Amino acid sequence: MTTTDRAVIIAAQDEELTKLAARHGGHITAPQVVAFAKRPTTALHEYFEWDDKIAGPRWRIEQAEKLLRCRLVLLETSDGEPMKVRGFVSLPSEGGYRRLIDVLSNPEQIEELRQDYRARLESLQRQSAAIARLSKDPLYVKVEALLQDEPVAV
Repeated sequence: MTTTDRAVIIAAQDEELTKLAARHGGHITAPQVVAFAKRPTTALHEYFEWDDKIAGPRWRIEQAEKLLRCRLVLLETSDGEPMKVRGFVSLPSEGGYRRLIDVLSNPEQIEELRQDYRARLESLQRQSAAIARLSKDPLYVKVEALLQDEPVAV
């Protein structure tokens, strides 16, 4: 498969994910993606392992979650610079996934996402601090020092 072929497939998969999310009010779950992809005529079908001797239904749910978490899109920042970001994000209040571009147009969802990311960063900071104290490894000490700085606004 050529790079161009792969790009065409990824674009078709992105289009299917976008339409599927739209059909479900902008909210999509991994089981919905798997159910849609069961049809061999979909671009998403080839992403999944359908041989039950190799992988069962639970594995396909894992595959769908990875697909949604890893899908990147190119968005333009306020200063006009392109930036690769996750195409789908998960909001703690709902589970499942929404397109980032849709979340960015909803102030309440932006705030929920911001709070979730802040909580994740604080958890990583606590873990890093513990490792730095326990290991005395200079790398962890440097990481901890970097985490003490305020996040840079984009």
